[in-house]
Amino acid sequence: SNYNRMQHAVPADDGTTRSPSIDSIQKDPREFAWRDPELPEVIHMLQHQFPSVQANAAAYLQHLCFGDNKIKTEVCRLGGIKYLVDLLDHRVLEVQKNACGALRNLVFGKSTDENKIAMKNVGGIAALLRLLRKSIDAEVRELVTGVLWNLSSCDAVKMTIIRDALGTLTNSVIVPHSGWNNSSFDDDHKIKFQTSL
Repeated sequence: SNYNRMQHAVPADDGTTRSPSIDSIQKDPREFAWRDPELPEVIHMLQHQFPSVQANAAAYLQHLCFGDNKIKTEVCRLGGIKYLVDLLDHRVLEVQKNACGALRNLVFGKSTDENKIAMKNVGGIAALLRLLRKSIDAEVRELVTGVLWNLSSCDAVKMTIIRDALGTLTNSVIVPHSGWNNSSFDDDHKIKFQTSL
């Protein structure tokens, strides 16, 4: 066998010169290097025409934001929350899931109140509720309730959730998971809440 692990050229039996196979992967790394996109590029990708690019950008933001409050603040500053909220109304399930996952991480933790308020201000609660009402996907419904849970820790957002989301949460999540037979209810039997503030 002419196989040689050395880094120099090895003469072949036919008189030609061959490089060991390891040389083929030791090219100039600048020619083949992968570069992680900058945060503004990722946020811009949320508006891309292809749903696969949007879904991947949202998933990457979810990854970047996990446990990194500086990134969370920067995503908000760059307008990423608005673009992610817009993706909640997307027709492609994977885009919806990944947008929810990114939003859940962006509003997780006590130090993210500015993100929670920004999400409320761009219509995020209403968009989450629309998605919760229309989606039959269990993972999406779980993600939406997770985002709402994280949002509810902020006093400036809590009352909006109580006022706008409680009925939808009750009728879309609590009642269906309670074991009650929804088909036996009509509108008069739906649970209604009155709040006195």
